[in-house]
Amino acid sequence: MKRAILYARYSPRPDADKCLSNERQIERCREFCERKSYDIAGEYQRLLDGYYGIEPAEVITAVPLDDKDIQKLTENLSALVGKKIVLKSEVDPGVIGGIVARVGGKLLDGSTRSKLAALRRELVGTERKR
Repeated sequence: MKRAILYARYSPRPDADKCLSNERQIERCREFCERKSYDIAGEYQRLLDGYYGIEPAEVITAVPLDDKDIQKLTENLSALVGKKIVLKSEVDPGVIGGIVARVGGKLLDGSTRSKLAALRRELVGTERKR
């Protein structure tokens, strides 16, 4: 009985000629990753950050932030989200003023540009109602 089980488990498959070799499987995985442009290291870092309760945040301002402002902003965003924040800061003069923050899947837009756009929509809406 044991011999039959071992033979069935370790004998070559009848359809072995149709199966891909390990080298071919690795090559196909590599081709798939290149075609889909997966960032394996980035995905691993995202999973690791999630495990340790770290949330990446992107902040866009009109002027560069100094270290004191970055530290205070990091503390405020951390309190808002309830996780440790790793902040990446960018400068975009088109923001005009204020701040745009993207934390996780949330967008917090406190820029002057968005406030002006909202005011414009409101004024155009009241103009049409007349």
